[in-house]
Amino acid sequence: MSKTFKVGMLAGLAALAYGGSALANIDPTKLGPTTGDIFLNVVDTTNSTSFLFDTGISQALFNGSASGTPLNFSTDANWATFYTAHATDSFLFSVVSSTVGSGRGATGTVFFTGTTAPTATVGANIGQATAIVTGFIGTTTTGAASITSSTTNSVLLPSGNYWGDPLREGAFSTNLFALANAVSAAPGTALAFYSETSSALTDTVAAATLATFAGKWNLNLSTGTLSYSAVPLPAPLVLLLSGLGLMGLVARRGKGGASGYAFGAAA
Repeated sequence: MSKTFKVGMLAGLAALAYGGSALANIDPTKLGPTTGDIFLNVVDTTNSTSFLFDTGISQALFNGSASGTPLNFSTDANWATFYTAHATDSFLFSVVSSTVGSGRGATGTVFFTGTTAPTATVGANIGQATAIVTGFIGTTTTGAASITSSTTNSVLLPSGNYWGDPLREGAFSTNLFALANAVSAAPGTALAFYSETSSALTDTVAAATLATFAGKWNLNLSTGTLSYSAVPLPAPLVLLLSGLGLMGLVARRGKGGASGYAFGAAA
């Protein structure tokens, strides 16, 4: 085999590899219902389109009590197409994740942002919310996963498939907040993050379990950056806790002296 042919063959394989990545689709197995990666939705309310970005962070690996490294997708080809040409449009963003177990009595869990604090809903609402996410993501033949994408972790969604549709985001929000527009806000708004879970996904009476994560999500449109920041304790509370800790230390010292032991000395 000549060197020229080898070089040509390698170039051809490289071109095929590039073409394959250019026609990739997002991976529906990562976005739910088993793995449940946390994903960002940015909705262009002017054009009724949306951008979906898989953060790569599953529900199981998410640490809600600590700030995370900001995720920068400014060089993502889908983002460039979505935002660069429409920077003057109106946008909303939300962060969502959903998992559902298998078999009878399966547990369903949704993570979601909110502009207002939710109250615990019932199992049937969690079942419907997880079903909405599953339907939105779909498979390689339906839903977001069927849209041709330049990457496997993002996709640009047209009006017929976009997240902001009342039957998708609207219905998802209604099941969790009884409001159709409570999960998203304008970029630059810090959104609280919640978890709600139930093992009775058809029950209309049994309450689901609601939890609030310590941090908030925020989206910077101009830099194409999504960040999760844990909320620090208010300064007055920090001072109060510090004072209580100091009082406890003094009390222990006093108690040690009364019992005949020097503080820090071995018994």
